[in-house]
Amino acid sequence: MIIMETTKRTRAAIIGLGDIARKVYLPLLTAHSDVEITGIMNRSPEPVKEIQHTYRLNNGTTDMKELLSWDLDAVFVHTATEAHFDIVMQCLERGLAVYVDKPLSYTFRESEEMTAFAEAQGLLLAWCVNQGLDPEEMYRQAYPEQLSNERLQQVLKLVVSKEEAGDIPDDTVLGVLSMFGNEDLAMVVSEAIAARK
Repeated sequence: MIIMETTKRTRAAIIGLGDIARKVYLPLLTAHSDVEITGIMNRSPEPVKEIQHTYRLNNGTTDMKELLSWDLDAVFVHTATEAHFDIVMQCLERGLAVYVDKPLSYTFRESEEMTAFAEAQGLLLAWCVNQGLDPEEMYRQAYPEQLSNERLQQVLKLVVSKEEAGDIPDDTVLGVLSMFGNEDLAMVVSEAIAARK
């Protein structure tokens, strides 16, 4: 949570309207008396319209330049990790405090550049590594060349939460992963399952 050192409400925008933004951050931030959600942005317009209606928000866009023209103090970035660098740097260059969900970046160089810029400008840059033990995220980083395998992606999604996996036993999921010829991934997923329990 970004807390500004003034008595006025923090004017914030949410960039990216996926599950975590919808289920966690929008309800939390709209209920917080020190935060005013000034607007939202998403690359496709349908979620923007839906969230604007649900939360009675005046501003919604699919355009980063438009978002940066709003009167803001902070942004909450909930986009795909590969989009973080460009979005975060634009927001920092505009002088905004930035909170980033998921890994800050896939590369050390980008992470270092973002943090160095924020520090040099005296800006707040915070992030939450909420997917640090997410097997799908681990796989994405370790084996990017196999991401086109749709069946494997479906199996990995089952591992993310017990609710999604339902009655499918963990050893069945691990067995399917092993069938794809990746014992190392099966071990990583096994450790993530153990940590999840």
